[in-house]
Amino acid sequence: MKNFYRLILGCIFPFSLFAQDYAPFPYDSVFFESSIPNSDLMPVVKSPNIPNKLQLINNYPNLSKVALGFNYSWGMNYYMRPSHWTGYSYSPQNVLYFCNGFFTGDPNVYSECIKIDLDNAVLEKDTILFVDPIRHFGDQFYLEVQYDSLIETTLDTIKQYSFQILDSNFSEINFDVGYELDTLHFNVNNQLFQISKNNGILKCPDFAYFPYTKQYSLKGKVKDILDIETDHFHKVFELEPGDEIHTRTFGSGDVGRTFNRYSRKIVCTDQEFDSSANVYYTNYDVWTRYDKSVFSYYTMIADSGFVYSIYEEIIDTIYLDAYEDLNVKIPNGFGSTNDYNSKGFFYRDASETLIYFEEYVFLYMTGVDSIELFSVADGGQEMDYYPFGLANKFWDNKTVWGEAYSKPVYVSTSDTTWGIPFSDAFLDIVENSTAELVFYIQNTTIFPPTDIAFQDFRIYDISGKLLNYYKASESETGIDISQYEKGAYILVAYDGKTAYHFKFIR
Repeated sequence: MKNFYRLILGCIFPFSLFAQDYAPFPYDSVFFESSIPNSDLMPVVKSPNIPNKLQLINNYPNLSKVALGFNYSWGMNYYMRPSHWTGYSYSPQNVLYFCNGFFTGDPNVYSECIKIDLDNAVLEKDTILFVDPIRHFGDQFYLEVQYDSLIETTLDTIKQYSFQILDSNFSEINFDVGYELDTLHFNVNNQLFQISKNNGILKCPDFAYFPYTKQYSLKGKVKDILDIETDHFHKVFELEPGDEIHTRTFGSGDVGRTFNRYSRKIVCTDQEFDSSANVYYTNYDVWTRYDKSVFSYYTMIADSGFVYSIYEEIIDTIYLDAYEDLNVKIPNGFGSTNDYNSKGFFYRDASETLIYFEEYVFLYMTGVDSIELFSVADGGQEMDYYPFGLANKFWDNKTVWGEAYSKPVYVSTSDTTWGIPFSDAFLDIVENSTAELVFYIQNTTIFPPTDIAFQDFRIYDISGKLLNYYKASESETGIDISQYEKGAYILVAYDGKTAYHFKFIR
């Protein structure tokens, strides 16, 4: 069916079409997305100082994933050059060149740059020599690039190219390769390159990792997806009073035989940003429950249970200057320097999160222009991520000793709510980590005991949602509860050392 489709289009468009209007990247900054659900968006960011120059990105995080699938059976040292994510290099006279970032120490082992000729006639082909020293050392292959069709609409025209890998005898072969943690495979024979006269590149394989390529498609302009007037640091750390984040931190050892689990409920009661010092001061109520488990191979069950719970008031001090890789905004890229010393965060649209992935011990920086892929045992993987508006870094680790993670499980902020709160666990935490104390209620006013010098008070509903926060100086004449609907509530008072709880019915 594929060849039949090409034949028909060849009859319709038999002549070459001049392509001088097909600029590959007509916009300042755009996002591309892969065909894998919930994957990171790849940025194409133009330099703010040099027109039409694309910034290099830190490909260390993506190379970490690629390294997991490599076969180090040949004793060869492999390296990766810094590049743009597609491998895009230059485009003289309507020909786009994409260069593979992999190379070895042997100058005789090389691949030609992949050529997309925008002046080709329909069905015209170009053939490029390439080698795969990572899995097929010593073998020679070719990539056939064919201009398939011109797709015309009332608003645009799109040129489409397809690919076919050939062996050393120029016979067609499949070249399925998989390098993702979930063993997904990518076959450039099934991928497309599309370029639009008005919108630039619409589809493109990730040629920087060729032949280990993913298919990418244009997502849209960065400014339509992401606020480009605010740097990433403020997107992550800025909170409002009442913002609530529930997290679970889990660690396992002895190949999963034991685990420690901390369930935390964090509520912002106040936040200030000191612009002169570039620092956020954030007041939190923090409720923590600790559970421990040991799995028995004799009984085949886990002996788990509650260990303790605590309540704390903390002031978190976050310095902007301590987060260099988040202290940027478009068009300065995703990472402060976009080199291998930068974290190289990528953006995940579904969760509004900056993602950084690292594979332990596989990769070594050998200079400013290369990373070495080294053949050693897998030491584990880690994904760090900074969700916007959650004021913290979270992480997800997989090591040889078992999994470990810190994840938000519920969020309730001014502009988003998702997940399942620790509603039942919250009541348990309150009763186990605070002292019960009776407050006096008259009509719709609560009066605290006068023999304790309280610093502040807060009122939660029965599910644990913060409804109000009061400083002691604002509550000298009592706490007015007339605005609350009928139901059960919890008053928590704090004297600087001890937290007290009081359940009341409105």
